[in-house]
Amino acid sequence: FTHAFGQTPMNLLRAVRLRHARELLVTTDIPVAQIARQVGFLSRSNFSRLFHKMYSVDPTSFRTTAFERESQ
Repeated sequence: FTHAFGQTPMNLLRAVRLRHARELLVTTDIPVAQIARQVGFLSRSNFSRLFHKMYSVDPTSFRTTAFERESQ
């Protein structure tokens, strides 16, 4: 698996979950904690830490920035 996809199964799953969360942050007003649970994270803090690691911004700031860009 790692050879074929360039990452471990868990890392790929985490990336897919975070991409789905990113989409939900932009397209819905679901609270961040609920999005975290919906995409498979047990805690909001772990979700936020991993989201920040992947996108260099926390989920709330990401959502705010996305809405600001959309309104321009």
